[in-house]
Amino acid sequence: MDFLRMPTAHHPINRNSTRTPSAAARKPVDQLFSTKPFLTANDQVQLDISEIYNDYYKKWKENENDPLLMSNEFYALDTQFVQALQNMSSRFSAVMGDQNGRLVLEAFQLERSVWRLLHALYTDRIAQDSSLDAEEKINSTYHSEKEIANLLYKKDKELRETQIIIDWLEDRDREQIEEVAEKYECLFNESTMWENTRHMLDTVSLSEIESRKIIRDLYPDVVYSTGRALASQDASEDDRYLHYLFLCIRAGDLNRAQRLCKLRGEFWRAAAMDGWRTFHCPTFTNNEKENENRNNGVTEEQMVEGNPNRILSKMVSWWNAENPKINPHERAIYAALSGNLSALLQALKSECWDDVLWAHCCAMVESRVDAGIRSLLNCGPRTDTMSVLGEPHPVWGSEAGLGLPDSAWSYGSWSLLECFTKTETVLGWSPTEFLHRVSTSSIDGDCQTSFVQPTTKVSAMADFLGRSSTPVLESSQSSRPSDPLLLKAFFYATCRGLALGEFSDLLDTMSSIVPLLVPQPIQQILQSHITHANSAVLADSLSLNPLYCHVLRFMAHLVICLQHLEPDLPDHQFTRVLEAYIATLIAEQRLPLVAHYTACLSSPALQTQWYAAFLSGLKKPEDREQCLAYGIEAGLNLRSITRAVVRTMRYRFGQLDQEQQQQQPPSPPSDISQPRPTATSRSHPLPAYGDTQIITLVGRDVADLLTPLDRSRIAAIDWLVYDKSQRGEALVLANSLLRLFIAMRKLQAARSVLDRLPMAILDQLKLRLEAREDEEEGGGPGTNLPLWLENSVREHECLLLYLQAHEAYASWYEHLHSSRPSPPTTELGASRLLADRMAAEEAQRIYEARLDCWQHEVNLSTSSLISQLEGLLTYEYPGWLVDVCVRTNTQAAEMDDLDLTGMVGPDPDGEENGIAGLGETVHSRRLQMSVLRESCLREVVFMLVNVYRSTGRHMDCVRVADLVAEKEYGLYKLFSQRQLQDLLQLLHESMIHLQDACLDALGYAPSLKSPTS
Repeated sequence: MDFLRMPTAHHPINRNSTRTPSAAARKPVDQLFSTKPFLTANDQVQLDISEIYNDYYKKWKENENDPLLMSNEFYALDTQFVQALQNMSSRFSAVMGDQNGRLVLEAFQLERSVWRLLHALYTDRIAQDSSLDAEEKINSTYHSEKEIANLLYKKDKELRETQIIIDWLEDRDREQIEEVAEKYECLFNESTMWENTRHMLDTVSLSEIESRKIIRDLYPDVVYSTGRALASQDASEDDRYLHYLFLCIRAGDLNRAQRLCKLRGEFWRAAAMDGWRTFHCPTFTNNEKENENRNNGVTEEQMVEGNPNRILSKMVSWWNAENPKINPHERAIYAALSGNLSALLQALKSECWDDVLWAHCCAMVESRVDAGIRSLLNCGPRTDTMSVLGEPHPVWGSEAGLGLPDSAWSYGSWSLLECFTKTETVLGWSPTEFLHRVSTSSIDGDCQTSFVQPTTKVSAMADFLGRSSTPVLESSQSSRPSDPLLLKAFFYATCRGLALGEFSDLLDTMSSIVPLLVPQPIQQILQSHITHANSAVLADSLSLNPLYCHVLRFMAHLVICLQHLEPDLPDHQFTRVLEAYIATLIAEQRLPLVAHYTACLSSPALQTQWYAAFLSGLKKPEDREQCLAYGIEAGLNLRSITRAVVRTMRYRFGQLDQEQQQQQPPSPPSDISQPRPTATSRSHPLPAYGDTQIITLVGRDVADLLTPLDRSRIAAIDWLVYDKSQRGEALVLANSLLRLFIAMRKLQAARSVLDRLPMAILDQLKLRLEAREDEEEGGGPGTNLPLWLENSVREHECLLLYLQAHEAYASWYEHLHSSRPSPPTTELGASRLLADRMAAEEAQRIYEARLDCWQHEVNLSTSSLISQLEGLLTYEYPGWLVDVCVRTNTQAAEMDDLDLTGMVGPDPDGEENGIAGLGETVHSRRLQMSVLRESCLREVVFMLVNVYRSTGRHMDCVRVADLVAEKEYGLYKLFSQRQLQDLLQLLHESMIHLQDACLDALGYAPSLKSPTS
C-alpha cells in the first residue's frame, strides 16, 4: 500500500510535484505507464524476440532529447514483449529451452521494473528542481495532520523518494495480484466464512466440541478471547485469507483488501485498515481554498478526512503486531499498518530483497512522518488530545498516553542509504560487493578458486502463488555464479544505484560484470582496447548467450539514458558498457545499428577504431556501401574511418606475410629483374573477403593469377573511392600497392590496381593542382589541397609510365619474335609447270607484302617503345620516382610533422594523422622508391639496349653509354661495377658489329652502310 497516502487517493508527491512550474499535476506511479497489451492469448503470432534490438533503437532515436519519455517508451516496449512472451510461453520455451526461456522472460520483467523506477524518481527530481523557489513554509498555527504530512513530503526529498520506492515495490506485486484475483477472491465471501465450524456446531455433540476445543460462539475475536480453535479446514482457509489480505497490503492495494473484508462481513477489519490515515478538518485551519468551498455550500462533514484517533489506531496496531497469539499473517497486516519493522520482518520469512527493502522503507516513512507530526502539531483544539503522538495533557501524568517503544521513533532517523544497508544486512549479502568479487575472480583468471554463493529466495507473493520464474538458489560453492543469481544481483545493484544516486558506483559495477557477459575474444578486446591486431576476431563466428545479449542491450540503453539525465557521469565506465554492446551487435551482424551506437562513444578516436573494425570484417560489397551510408547518417567521420579500415587491412596483410615467411625456407636475395616465387597456400583464409567477392572485384582473369593476399590488398582500395574527396588518399594507397607488386614482379596485379581506381583520376587531380597554382600565381589563397597530393600524383604518373613501358616492351617483343611472317615453302623454279611457278610467285609476293607490313609495324612499335623507355630515363627533374620539394607557407615550427615532400608523419602520441598508415611510413616509402628507381631504371637501360640490338640499331645502342654517363640524369649511379661491366660488354659487341660493317666502332665512317643491308 502507499503509506500515509492522503484520502484523496493520491500521494502528496504525486499530486503536487510538477516538472515545470506551469505543468499539469503529475500522475501517480501506477498511471505513469501504458500497459495495454499488444498480443492476446488467442493471437497466433510468432514473436521474433530479436526485433527488440531494432525497437529499442527506434524508441531511443525518437525520444533522444527527452530521457524521461525515452524511459517511458522503453517500459512500454518491455511490457509488450513480456505480455507476448507470457502468451506464447510454450512456443518460446521450445525455441529457447525451458530454463533459458524463463530467464529471458525474467530479464525482461526486471528491466521493465528498472525503467519504471527510473522514470518515477527522475520525474520527481526534475519537478523538485523546477519548484525550489515555490516552497511553502510551515506556519506555526492552524495546520492539520494531513497538511503537515503534505508539507513534509514537499520539503523532504529523501522521504519523498523513499515513498516512490515503496510505491514501485508495491506496484511490482500488484500486477501479480491482479492476474490471480479472479481465481482466489471468489473463495473469500461471507457464505464460505467458517462454514465447517458452523456445521460442526449444528451437528456435533457438545461433549465432542469440548474435547476438540472448538469454539462455541461465532464472533470476530472468539479464537483469541477463548483460546479455542476453528475447525481445521476453516483455520486453513482463514490463514489463506489473512495471507492474501497481507499480500494485498504488500502490493499497495488497500482498496482491494477492504473490499474483501466487506465481502466476508468483516467491516471492523476494513475500518481498521483506514486507521493510519491522517486527520484533516477545515474548522481547525485557515486554508483559503477550503474556506471558499465552505462558502460554496460544501458542508464541514463532507470535508472532514482521515482518522481523528489515528494515534490510538497506531498503538493498537503496533501491539497487535507483537501479540504472539494472533495469526502470523494478521500480525503482518498490523505491522505494516503501524510500521513495526521487527514484526514485519518476522512475517516475511521469504527474505526476498524486494520484501525486506519494502519493510525497511515502510518503517522509515511511517516513523519519520509521525515524528514530524509529533513535533509540528502545536495549534488549536488538537493540542490537548492523544493525536500529539505520545504527548498527553500535562495534568494526566507522565505515565498516561501511548506506550510505544523507542524503536518506533528510531526508524525515522534513518537515511535511504541505511534502509538499503540494513536490507543487505538482513539478507546476509551485498549485490554490489558480490558482483565486484565475481568480476575480480573472472579477470584474475582464478577459475579454480570457489566462493560461497549467497542464498536467494522467491518473494512472499511468488511463494503464496506457488510460482517462480527461477528456482530458489541455495548457498553453494562455485567458481562462477549461476545465471539467475547473476541476473538478480545485477538488478538489485542497479536499483540501489538509481535510488541512492550512486551513479559512479553503478557504472563501475556494470563495467565490472561486462566480461562475464561476452565471449573470451571480446573480453580481450575490452581489456586491452581495440587495435588492428585484435579486431579481426569480431568477424569470426562467436557463440553468444541470448540472455547476456539482452542484459547488455539493457545496460547500454540505461547508460545512454543516464548520460542525458546526469551529464557528469564518468566516461570510462560508460564507454566500456557501450563497447561491449557494440561488439555484440557486430558479432550478431546487426548492421544498421552499429553506426548509431558507435556514434555515442565519447572519443572520436574510439568511434573511428570500432567502426573501422566493423567495416573491415564485412564481406559483401553491398553491405560495405550500405554501412558507409549508415555511418554518414549517424554523423561519423567517414574519412577517418575509411583510412582506419585500410590501415587495419594493411596490418593484417603484414601479419599474413610474416606467417608465410616463417613457413617458407629462407631463400637468397635476388634482383628485381628475376621473378620471385609466390606462395599459393595460406595458413588460414583472409578475414575480410571471400573468393567470390574477390573475383567480382578484380575479375576472374586477374584473380586466377593472384594469391588471396594480393586480391585482398587490391580490394582494400574500394574503401577510399566512395567519397570523392578521398581520391587523393586512394591514390596514395594505390601507389603503395603498385610499388609492392612491381617489386614482387606481379605486373598483372599492378595493372588490376589501376583498374580499381576511378576513371581519369590522375587527370582530375592534375587539374586541381594546376588550378591551385593559377590561383597562387594570381595572388589568391589557392585551393585547400593537401601538401602530399602533388608528390602522390607525380609518383603515380611515374609508376604508370613504367607499367605502360613494360607492357609496350612485352607487346613489341612478342610482335618481333612471334608475329614475323613465315616464307613460302615452295621455291621459285622448283617446278616446271606454269601453274606451280605462278602460284609460287604469288606466294612470294604475298610474303614480301606481309613482311613489309610487319617491318613497318615493328619500326613503329620500336620507335614508340624507344620513346617510352627514354622518357623514363630522362624524366623531368629531379628524375623518375623522385619527389619534388613542396611549396608551403607553413611556419617552421609547424613543419616537424611534415616531410619536405608533404607526406604526413605519425603523431608524437602514436595516433596516425591524415594519410599516415595508408601507405608505408615516410621512411619506408623513401626507401622503396629509391630501390625501385635503382632497379627499374637499370632494367629499362638493359631493355633499351636489347631493343636497339634486336632491331640492328647498333649506333643508337652505342649512344646509350652517353645517356648513362650524363650527369643531369645520374643513371650511372644506379649501376654496380659488375652491372656496368655487363652493360659495357653489350655495347662492346655492338661496336664490334659497327667496326665490321663500316670500319668504325662508333659508326661515323663515310662508307657506313645501312643497318638493314
